[in-house]
Amino acid sequence: MGFAIRKHSAAIRPAFTSGRIYKQLRKRKRKVIQGTLTGVRFPWQYRGGFAKQPKEHLAGKCAIVVGGNSGIGKAAAEAIAAAGANMVIAGVPEAGCHEVAEELKAQGTKAVGVACDVTSQESIDNVIKVAEENFGQIDILVTSAGIALPRMNAVDVAPEQWDKLFSINLKGNFFLMTSVARAME
Repeated sequence: MGFAIRKHSAAIRPAFTSGRIYKQLRKRKRKVIQGTLTGVRFPWQYRGGFAKQPKEHLAGKCAIVVGGNSGIGKAAAEAIAAAGANMVIAGVPEAGCHEVAEELKAQGTKAVGVACDVTSQESIDNVIKVAEENFGQIDILVTSAGIALPRMNAVDVAPEQWDKLFSINLKGNFFLMTSVARAME
């Protein structure tokens, strides 16, 4: 599960766990299939919708998607880019980030790919620097970086595996959010 924060937001909340998208997922019992949300309408697709067209909804905003090189992070990056935001795709491996950025550029979005290891503060600072140099103020952050343990019995988990899991999934994403929140001020 990733987290999403927006500038001027009072809360940091799990992505897709509140609001219309999550309610539709629960109501229709749709599943996340190969990293794309199926059967879900985005806010601009509702009758009455927004006054702005989909491409204008986030026009001029800068979004960082960490873990945006595959899976749910890539789907989130594509959805945010479709709404008109400028994108910074970050994660490991760096080549995957550049590939996604090139795909988004082909669709007419301004995008940059950059390596980001959430366990390294220097890497996090570099992502923030790249975002500010290319697009100015950071407006949106989506953290989708994470790993899973191989399927095994709990008694077989080594302390090194447990530490790596929590240093990426919890500690790394937390310090990523705090660093970006400071940059948003």
